[in-house]
Amino acid sequence: MNQHFQLFYRMEIWPGFKTSILQYEESVMLNVDLSHKVLRTDTVLDILYDLHKQATQRGGEQAYKENAIRKLVGEIVLTRYESYNMVSIFD
Repeated sequence: MNQHFQLFYRMEIWPGFKTSILQYEESVMLNVDLSHKVLRTDTVLDILYDLHKQATQRGGEQAYKENAIRKLVGEIVLTRYESYNMVSIFD
């Protein structure tokens, strides 16, 4: 049951849970926590296209590069090739 729900434009939620089994005093404790991820569905390429469109309207290629660095460096993206991996963007 791995369903993804579309929240609104460019967002979706991935439901999930985390479990742990611990010894508590004389017995065993099972802990189940709900853990959902809210994800943007627009791609890095979409963001770059939007930034480029804004920069060309204002007439600055240097502003495009600065805005792209400011917007994307430090963000975590989900790669869809091979398997789903979370990757952080540097430089």
